[in-house]
Amino acid sequence: MTMTGELDGKLSVQGQVTAIQNVKGSLTLPKAGVVHIKSLDDLLDRLPADTSALKRDTLKIAIQALETYPYSFGQLKIDYANESGVGSLILDGPDGRRQFDMYLHPWSKDDSSSKVAKNGDNQ
Repeated sequence: MTMTGELDGKLSVQGQVTAIQNVKGSLTLPKAGVVHIKSLDDLLDRLPADTSALKRDTLKIAIQALETYPYSFGQLKIDYANESGVGSLILDGPDGRRQFDMYLHPWSKDDSSSKVAKNGDNQ
């Protein structure tokens, strides 16, 4: 994801040696900018070859609505502690409001003791 614009606010960061242990804060985005979600760029290329034209066109419209979002004002909130955390990015723009909620959970492909919540767990 790339983002243009200005940030204003405060973040509290605590660490030890080279490890970040805790980050909390809130930042406003007081001036207009643009968010571009790069991970959507090649999504159409990864579709199976036998995907119908209707499905491709529908997905293309959805991607175009999500991948680039101009905003006039926004807010970013972060609460991270010891390899887990939550955050939210709220953007107001000419196409309405977008809210992106982010969750960081420790996970390893080789680690069966992943701390990711299971279906039905409260988060």
